[in-house]
Amino acid sequence: MLFHRRAFRSGRRGRAPGGGPSSHTRTRASSSPQAGNAARGPSGVLPGGGAPAPPRMSAVSDAPDPPPGSSPEARWAHGRVQSALAAGPPERVVGVMVASVDFRAAVAGRSGGLSSEADRELLRAWRAASDLLLVGARTLEQERYGALVTPAQSASRVAAGRPPVPPIVTLSRGFDLDLDQVLGYDEQLDVTVYTEADVTAPAGRPSVGVVRLARLTAAAAIAHARREAGATRILCEGGPTLLARVAQSGLLTDLSLTVSPLLVGHGPVVLADFEAGEPRRLALHDVHRDGDFVFLHHRVSG
Repeated sequence: MLFHRRAFRSGRRGRAPGGGPSSHTRTRASSSPQAGNAARGPSGVLPGGGAPAPPRMSAVSDAPDPPPGSSPEARWAHGRVQSALAAGPPERVVGVMVASVDFRAAVAGRSGGLSSEADRELLRAWRAASDLLLVGARTLEQERYGALVTPAQSASRVAAGRPPVPPIVTLSRGFDLDLDQVLGYDEQLDVTVYTEADVTAPAGRPSVGVVRLARLTAAAAIAHARREAGATRILCEGGPTLLARVAQSGLLTDLSLTVSPLLVGHGPVVLADFEAGEPRRLALHDVHRDGDFVFLHHRVSG
């Protein structure tokens, strides 16, 4: 593996976890408070990755409590995340997706058309409890990533010794990512791009890091992020192809799926092109209904 990088930075809004020696360079970790998503369903990742050396590991109790006066959805989402995290091992890779009844992952290219306030609160709660967000390159371009957690969640993370928002990791084999589009809603979005291309971190983009791998796979990126950033709990937000690759690698530990009451009829399906070889058994940890939406949380048991 060859690493060229300005990634997992420490900076003015918080400190990203440090790692061992390798041939990559560091820059500051930028971040942005968001009023994200998530309220009635399961899904799981924990906050962490704030200390330099050694990396500070996440603990269930590190998940920020909802501030006083939070909505019932926010309180429910927090409890759901805590329950899911308490039920499993410290190291987690949690897939979080929303899908129509016919398992389409987007409407007009974006997942927002499938979501609900409860679903958005749940996603926010998982982000607030995450060490790292793993997001596909096309998803990162299309979904208009900006504020990732609420200001209150950001403050809670900082108080716990973590960066105010979890950094984002994405995979782009040829480094064909449209950074203008990715950073269009937040120039300080903390993004590390894993690639096979012989490139360095782009000039004028201090919040963007680059890690070059000889062979780019989801498993290799996750292993590097765990080693270098101390990322104990990783939240995979898709898209469908990336989530399938993570599942195929055997690293997926949890799947939080919100089923939206729509028939879409076209577009990519959740876990697109997933090839398991042998069927994998899932264990249902929790199910919740909010109106016509259903929230499922499964543990991957084999």
